This record gives sequence, C-alpha cells and structure tokens, in this order.
Amino acid sequence: MKKALYLAVSGMALAASASVFAQNNTSIITQSGTGQAIDVDQTAGSGNTSDIDQSGADNEVDVTQAGADSLSDVTQTGNDAIATVSQSGSDQSSTITQSSAYAAVGTNTAVAAVSQDGSGNTSDVNQSGGFDTFTNAVGPNTGSPVASVAQNGADNIVDLDQTGSSNFAFLSQIADANTMTVLQDGTNTDTLASQTGNGNTLFVTQSGVSAGGGIAWVNSSQSGEGNGANVVQTGGATGIFTQVVTLSQSGDDNTATFAQGGTDNSANVNQSSDGNSSGVTQNGSGSFVIVAQDGPFGFGSSVVTQNGSANTTTVNQTGFDLLSADAVTNTSTVTQNGNGNEITSAQVGDENLSTITQSGSSNDILLTSGGFGNTSTITQSGNDSITDLLQDGDDNISSVTQSGSTNEIDIDQTASGNTSTVTQSNNNNDAFVIQSNDNNTSTLTQSASTNVGTHNQSGTGNTATGTQRATGSDLTTTQVGDDNVATVLQGTVSDNQSSIVTQIGSRNTATVQQGLDATGPADDDNVSVVEQEGSDNIAVVSQINERNSASIFQTGNFNEARVESQGTGIGVAGNEDNTATITQSADNNFASVDQPGEDMVATILQSGNMNSSISTQNGSRNSVFVDQIDDGNTSLAGQLGADNTADINQSGTNGSSVAFQDGTFQSATLNQSNDGNESEIDQGFSGGTNNVAEVDQTGSGNLSLVQQGFAATGSDNFVDVLQSGNLNVSLITQTGDLHSATVTQGSDGNFSQIDQSGTGGTMTVTQN
Repeated sequence: MKKALYLAVSGMALAASASVFAQNNTSIITQSGTGQAIDVDQTAGSGNTSDIDQSGADNEVDVTQAGADSLSDVTQTGNDAIATVSQSGSDQSSTITQSSAYAAVGTNTAVAAVSQDGSGNTSDVNQSGGFDTFTNAVGPNTGSPVASVAQNGADNIVDLDQTGSSNFAFLSQIADANTMTVLQDGTNTDTLASQTGNGNTLFVTQSGVSAGGGIAWVNSSQSGEGNGANVVQTGGATGIFTQVVTLSQSGDDNTATFAQGGTDNSANVNQSSDGNSSGVTQNGSGSFVIVAQDGPFGFGSSVVTQNGSANTTTVNQTGFDLLSADAVTNTSTVTQNGNGNEITSAQVGDENLSTITQSGSSNDILLTSGGFGNTSTITQSGNDSITDLLQDGDDNISSVTQSGSTNEIDIDQTASGNTSTVTQSNNNNDAFVIQSNDNNTSTLTQSASTNVGTHNQSGTGNTATGTQRATGSDLTTTQVGDDNVATVLQGTVSDNQSSIVTQIGSRNTATVQQGLDATGPADDDNVSVVEQEGSDNIAVVSQINERNSASIFQTGNFNEARVESQGTGIGVAGNEDNTATITQSADNNFASVDQPGEDMVATILQSGNMNSSISTQNGSRNSVFVDQIDDGNTSLAGQLGADNTADINQSGTNGSSVAFQDGTFQSATLNQSNDGNESEIDQGFSGGTNNVAEVDQTGSGNLSLVQQGFAATGSDNFVDVLQSGNLNVSLITQTGDLHSATVTQGSDGNFSQIDQSGTGGTMTVTQN
C-alpha cells in the first residue's frame, strides 16, 4: 500500500501542532500564518482525500473520515476560523470554504461543523464576508457565521452559502435522499432546519441588509416523507423581528412555499397530517401569517398572499375525512393587497372552500366554518370594514362584497344548504344574516350609506331579498316557517325608509317597495310592517313619496292584502303622510288599499273567511274603516276629494257594501249585521259637498241604495236608513241641496223609494 503526504507549510506553521494519521489516504495541507492547528485522522478505509488550506492566524481544522472514497476540502481565509468535518461511511463529500473581509485587526471567526453518517452524502458550506461581534437578542446567533450540518442516512445533499456577517445555519438530516439548499446574503440571518424522513427537500434563500438589530430567521422541521419547503426572504430591516419563518410538517408529502419581501414579516405554518399544501407570499412590511392544517389524511390547501403592510392572517384547517380519504379536505385562499388588514379563518370538516380578498386598509374578517362542503367568498375593497362569518353545517354558500368604508357584516349559517349574498358598496352600512335551518336563501344589497339590514331565517326553504338604495334606512325580515318569500326594495334618492317583514308559516309572500328605484325628488321616511302567520298569504306594499305608513297583519291562510300607490306622484306636493292598516285573521280574504294622495287613513279588518275589501282614496284627508267579521262579505270604498269618511261594518255573511264619495266633507256609514244584505251609497259624483248617509241593516236579505248628488249636483243632504227586518228594500235619490230622508222598516218584505230634488225637502218613512 502506498502512503502519500504532501505538506507545504511556512516556518511558523511547522512549529504549530499538526498531527496526521492516514492509511492509504491522501491529505494535502497548506498553512500560512501563526497558531494554526490541524488534526486529520483518516483510518479504517482507503481512498479518502482531505485538502486543507488555511491562511491567516489561529485557524483550526479537525477532519475525521472513516470509510471509503470520502473527500473533504476545507479552505479558511482569515483569523480564528474553525472547521470540523466527521464522515463515516463511503462516497461522502464535504467542502467548507470560510473567508473574511476583515484585515488582521480584531477577531474574525467562522465556525463550520459537518458530520455525515451514511453513504453518498454531500455537504457544501461556503461562508464569506465580514464577521462581527453582533449578538442577536432572540436568535441563536453568537456574533459569527456558524454552520453545522449533520446527515445520518444515505444520498443526503446539503448546500449552504452564507455571505455577510452574523449568519447562522444549523441543518440536520436523518434518513435517505434528503436535500437542503440554504443561501444567506446579508447580515443577522439565521437558519435552523431538521428533516427526519425520506426524500425531504428544503430551499431557503435570505437576502438583504438587516440593520439596527434586525434578523431574518427560518426555523423548519419536517419529520415525514417527501415533504418540501421553499422559503425566500428578501428585504432590509429596521426592527428586531424581521422576516421570521417557522415551519413544522410531521406528515407525508406536505408542501409549503414562503416568499417574504420587506421587513418585519413573520410566517408560521404547521401541517401535521399528510398531503397538505400551503403557500405564503408577503411583499410588504410588518405582516404576519399563521397557517395550521391537520386531519387524519390531510389533503388541505392554504394560499396566503399579502402585498401590503401590517397585514395579519391566521388560517386553521382541520379535516375529518369522513366521506373519502382521497378527497381534498379544506381549501383556503387569502389575498390582502392593502394595509393593516386582519383575517382569521378556521375551517373544521371536509371539502370546505374559502376565498378571501382584501384590497383596502384596516379591514377585519373572521371566518369560522365547520361541517362538509361549505363555500365562502369574501371581498373587501374599502377601509375599516368588518365581516364575521360562521358556517356550522353542510353545503352552505356565503358571498360577501364590501367596497365602501366602515361597513359591518355578520352572517351565521348554523344549518345546511343555505345561501347568503351580501353586497355593500357605500359607507357605514350594517348587515346581519342568521340562517338556523336548512335550504334558505338570503340576498342583501346595500348601495347607499348608513343602512341596517337584517335577515333571520329559522325555517326551511325561505327566500329573503333586501335592496337598500336609500340612505339611513333599515329593514328586518324574519322567516320562521317554510318556503316563504320576502322582497324589500328601498329605492334610490330617498332617506330613512323602514321595513319589517315577519313570516310565520309556509309559502307566504311579501313584497315591499319604498321609494321609486329611479332618479327624482326624495321619497323619505316611509314605514312598512308586514306580519304573516299562516300559509299561502300574499302581502304587497308600495310607498311613494314621504312619511307614509303601511301595516299588514295576516294570521290565516290564502289571504291577500295590498297597500299600493301609497303617495303616488313622486315629488308632487301633498302626496304624503298616508296611513293604511289591513288585518286578516281567517282564510281566503282579499283587501286592497290605494292611497295616491295625502293625510289619508284606511283601516280594514277581516276576521271571517272569503271576505273582499277594496278601498281607493285619491285626494287628501280621506278616512275609511272596514270591519268584516263573518264570511263572504264584499266592500268597496272609493273616495275622491278631501275629508271624505266612510265607515263600513258587516258582521253577517255574504254582505255587499259599496260607498262612492267625490268631493269634500262627505260621510258614509254602513252597518249590516246579518246575512246577504246589500247597500250602496253614492255621494257627489256630479258635484256637491257635505252629504251624509247612514245605513243600518240588522236583518237579512235587505237592499239599500242611497244616491246624493250622483246624477246631478247636490250638497248638504242627509239620509238615515234603518232596516231591522228581512228582505226589505230602500231606494233614496237626492238631487239638490239640504234634503233630509229617514227610512225605518222594522218588519219583513217592505219596500221604500224616495226621490228628492230641489232644495230643503224632508221625508220620513216608517214601515213596521
């Protein structure tokens, strides 16, 4: 066996202590300076090679190679550099190069230690730059570049390059075919990585200048098989916490990608199951990201992108894999392009999907999703807005869009199959959606400012639509039963609208429009209240102009109530301050109120079945009251003019009452107590004022017709008809002024007819 030892040293180096023990190995050593120390021990093998070159003073090298075909190359330029290489196995290679930019003044130190146990391992460490005495307050940096590589396994590869000062890197690989590549360019950068498993890959790149005590620190641990982590940090620093990445992957086939460009960024990813993927990109400064993914089989995905500054994102995903172990569990995508935004996303369950985009500043999003197949999309492009979304169930869909400022959205979906869409495109709006049962749909749009919208759906299959294009308005829709539909529109160019819709039952429909959905003068301060308790009821409210009030109460089934054209004539002076109230407490009733004027009051009460009441008021200060207690009654009140009053009361069945009033100061009162009565009052159609007619029919089958100023002009006429029996007939016609007619029929089958013309006629008929 042939021994070869080549020594080229200076006189001072020969005086230094150097011991070399080799067996059929090759060692080449070059030393320049004083106080050098070399210890090379190559035993128990052949073909090992060690090449050492030291220049400067007080450098120290310790190389131990055991096995076959090992190669170690150490080059140190500067002072007080220490390199220790220990290789046990075969086909291993280690290259350490340490260089200092300082002159011989002061202490220049670089420490590199490599230990490889296995076969075919490769380690390359290159440390270059000025070495200072900076001490990191939070990291393991000791003031000098330190690199330590430990590989235990086969075919492991480490490539480390540090350029600058105060760098630190510690790498450990245990198992097979692991790969690490670390490049640190700048100052005060730290890397600590540990990979336990097979086929793990880690790429770390840290570049930039860190001043004033700043750091760029990467801490990574991968304990499964086939994990991959890629970290890139580029930028300067002004604070002590600058660009910190912490990664822990304990499952198999996990992938994490980091890219931070800026200062004071921090990212923390913890994936403890299999097949999770996470990507984080931060281009601004002062941002913070935490991602944690867990589950029996993993397959979760999280993508976070923050391009602004001072953004905070926290993503926590836990899958159960209840349906399929091969299915993707939870997916979260977060993008923040503004500044000072905060996002917290927690998804527990399987196949949940979340997409969040923030392009404004100082926005806050809290997302909590638990169950299976939930989908949420949140977009915030304004400032100072808040979104709180809870999904606790299966197959829920939620879409949120906020483009204004100082908006707030709170959505709770605690059942399954619900859909919620909220859009806010102005400022200072509040939206609240509660879906506590299944298959409900809620759509809430706020395009004006300072609105409050609330949808509460505790039944199933309900649909609620709210559109607020008015300023300072509020709407509340509550659906307790099933398959109800509620639509509320608060129109453009109006303020202070108020709508309350409550649906308790099934298949009820409510439609409310407040203000025209068009340009024009203001339509302000309208109030609408709709309460439906029963099934298959219909309620319609239309309010145009200002200060109108409409109330509809339905407690039976198949009822229909309409308050339409309330204040018709947008911007027309005087078309406002109308009040309409409809109460239906039985089944199959119909009521309609039309108020295209001002200061009108209409009250309709239907407590029987199959009643119909229509009231039309066109003018000002008209008042009508209709009370239908029993079944099958029909009433029609038409008032054109001012100060008309009609009072209709039918407590029997199948009664018919009609009152037409045109003019001013007219008054009509109709009372029918039993069944099948018919009465009609016509006042002032051809002209005339201050006509009064009263009809009281307490029997059944009675007929009364009163006409005052109907065919010709008549004013200040008075009619009083009382029919207490059955099947009585009373016909009264008054043409002219100041007439008075009184009819009393107390028995059955009576007939009375009065015609008055001229002025001041008086007629009294009594039939018993």
